[in-house]
Amino acid sequence: KIAQKLKINHANLSDNVKQRLKQFEAARNQAVAKRDAALLAGNATALKEAQSAMRLASEALGEEAARIYVKQNYPDATPLASKLPGKGKQGQFDQVYATEDGKVLIIEAKGGNASWGSRSAGKDRAQQGSEKYMNSIIKNYHDKLRTLTKDPRYLAGDDDFVKQVKGIKNMLKSLNDSKLDGTLEYIGVQQKANDAGLIEVIDVSIFDIGF
Repeated sequence: KIAQKLKINHANLSDNVKQRLKQFEAARNQAVAKRDAALLAGNATALKEAQSAMRLASEALGEEAARIYVKQNYPDATPLASKLPGKGKQGQFDQVYATEDGKVLIIEAKGGNASWGSRSAGKDRAQQGSEKYMNSIIKNYHDKLRTLTKDPRYLAGDDDFVKQVKGIKNMLKSLNDSKLDGTLEYIGVQQKANDAGLIEVIDVSIFDIGF
């Protein structure tokens, strides 16, 4: 359920911000061109590589749009750790921030033609943006932490690994405190794009999580 929808028109962005978006757009357009060439050539390997590059470029575009939204609305917000150790992105939030006025923002970022996903939450399927989905991701962080704190790198005091794990612990504490205070916000940011390039608006959805 969406409590509020907002739009950020590119025309209202600074030249520097628009230039950064153009750089992400160029990377995606390059991947689109490689995909089209692979399709024409019937090259399955090149097609797979191009589709992977498109996905990564779209993700980067969504992440940049999320940073733009936060910078515009919460210029002094502090990023909190949200990336779990390892290469995968499943089961974690794209971005989390603490604001100067005491809020915690969970940001889901989408770029290109990606839409909101879903995940198993107990016996049910939870839609991204729902309170059930959010709580399922938080539970996954806690589950992963139990494993990470038994990891040999953590037990051996590997500085980088310990710092990353402690960052996740601190983020979860901030989330929990914010939930108790009713100051948690769950936000979706989308920078859509098609084969011709960017749609020149950033779509923002403020999800209804009962606060």
